[in-house]
Amino acid sequence: MSTLLEIDELVVTYRSSGTLGQWLSRQSAPRVHAVDGVSLRLSKGDSLGLVGESGCGKSTLGRAVLRLTPPTSGKVLFDGQDVLALRGAALMEFRRRAQMVFQDPFGSLNPRLTVFETLAEVLEVHDICPPGERRERVLSLMRQVGLSPALADRKGRALSGGQCQRVGIARALAIGAELIVADEPVSALDVSIQAQILNLLSQLREHGNLTLLFIAHDLGVVRYLCQRVAVMYLGRIVEAGPVERVFDDPCHPYTRSLIEAIPSMNPDAGIPGQSVQGEPPSPRDRPDGCPFHPRCPKAMPECKSGSPPSVREARGRHVWCLLYPESSDATRSEAIY
Repeated sequence: MSTLLEIDELVVTYRSSGTLGQWLSRQSAPRVHAVDGVSLRLSKGDSLGLVGESGCGKSTLGRAVLRLTPPTSGKVLFDGQDVLALRGAALMEFRRRAQMVFQDPFGSLNPRLTVFETLAEVLEVHDICPPGERRERVLSLMRQVGLSPALADRKGRALSGGQCQRVGIARALAIGAELIVADEPVSALDVSIQAQILNLLSQLREHGNLTLLFIAHDLGVVRYLCQRVAVMYLGRIVEAGPVERVFDDPCHPYTRSLIEAIPSMNPDAGIPGQSVQGEPPSPRDRPDGCPFHPRCPKAMPECKSGSPPSVREARGRHVWCLLYPESSDATRSEAIY
């Protein structure tokens, strides 16, 4: 399959508020590295789950890909085009082909607009179809995402969370989106509704040639929905590979700690142990060496100084950890996962 999205050494930094004096003098405020040299690749029709603890930079990365947050450096290529260089009509075309589904299903909709008005507005802005055909197009989109056409004249406050999220997905599909960045789209929903939305996204990907970057903290959801997974820690990817390989045989100690923390359905398994101690370091005061070493049960002296580990290949996936031998130049050049 051809590559649709390529992220190369993407960096997103911003000035933290710091102290009052630093706030008054923004140039002296410390810089926070929310995303620190991330490289990823998605083929057309692919589904990649991006997981990690809260505050690791997942949402910032997703927003930077769509230019909702300005990157500091690096490249984002969409279908071979440099996204960060797009202007005018080319940028509008990118906005049409790449869309985001947000975490808050209610906050992502204009409360003053009905479902019909919400979807028709998108069709009008992008000049998708003539005015006389918009209502039938909107009703068709509603059916596609499992919404009854009877809801077309309701406003967001009259819908459930799951219905609002379906409207958000329909809004992305209305203009023919090929890439959807879904930022924890089911975390605010009841479990039964979560399953419905996940099934919908899975069906759209399989039958609509949709490419999905799915951001989540729930590893079970990612295992169900995604073909591949990338684990993020303190702004960096630490392990990336096929879902089954990463979940069944994690390489990086941080990935292993996340997998071990998943509760088991087996009543004899007991409560998961706490394999990692402490909280993640502050992005304003990043440790030298591997960013995970202050919490890592397998940390070695060489993990605590110098630059973060380069990409290595271990057991059929990419891992950024000194526990594994360094990859060859050829392997490293192909490590944009």
